[in-house]
Amino acid sequence: MLKMNTKERKHFRIISWGGVGDALLLTPAFSAIKARFPDARLSVFYPREPHRQIFRHNPHIDSLKKFTFGHAPLSRIRYRLRPDAFMMPAYGALYPTKYYQKHAMKIIGEMIGLDLESPRVELYLQEEELAAGDRRLAAYKSPILMQTVTGCSANKNWPHEKWEALVASMPDHTFIQLGAKGEKPVAGAVNMTGLSFRESFAMMRSASAFVGVESCFAHASNAFQLPGVALFGPSAPVIWGHNNLTNLYRNASCGPCLDILLFEACPYGNGCMNFEVATVREALMKQLFTGKNTY
Repeated sequence: MLKMNTKERKHFRIISWGGVGDALLLTPAFSAIKARFPDARLSVFYPREPHRQIFRHNPHIDSLKKFTFGHAPLSRIRYRLRPDAFMMPAYGALYPTKYYQKHAMKIIGEMIGLDLESPRVELYLQEEELAAGDRRLAAYKSPILMQTVTGCSANKNWPHEKWEALVASMPDHTFIQLGAKGEKPVAGAVNMTGLSFRESFAMMRSASAFVGVESCFAHASNAFQLPGVALFGPSAPVIWGHNNLTNLYRNASCGPCLDILLFEACPYGNGCMNFEVATVREALMKQLFTGKNTY
């Protein structure tokens, strides 16, 4: 494990990496840095707008800039001359499903040189954002937020017809479909795809539960301790699961294969994602009965 030197640092310059889920998993490191080095300055540089949405209003970040020459010219020059002055905890390059049996947030902490004992995703939404999320869900009975697909790997996806069967099997609840604009609507669900990440996350305060594939919304649910269910196939719960969710995992003999196949199609027909609708429904109903949103 390559650990970045944190001794006597007065300025932490962290470059976020990966997808939206990876940005969410980075957030516990910020508060840990400030707890251990309260006088240090923390500058965070992000590659894309969705990362900025994750980091906005985080009280532990002293400076938040897009990592381009136009937005942060001096930092880009410094990075060329002194790359060791920056940290990019790109834990995915370590092939975690092949070599690790610990959570991604802890791996990130180790890369920075910190021990994150009980990390939890941190999101800082303003009260007006949360109130808007409350209003969006106010008209719906027992709203369950749902993410059906992920852009990370198609091998993570559960068949569309099974999502529709799950919705039909729970008529006393309202399923709210989240995700990117243009995703295939699930019959019987309320389509709220196309909202910004922060708009979507804000609804987690009022939601009854979450159900979805392992991706950014499952990670965001951890910040709210929103009960629910996450479906795991090529990825592993030990690395990307959360304690607020029931993490369904078939543990196929050929998996976990996320770091091997990456974006390639599964040669075995995605058998690891062959969860029965009744199994998902039972897990979700149990979470609805016993879980509690604590945001």
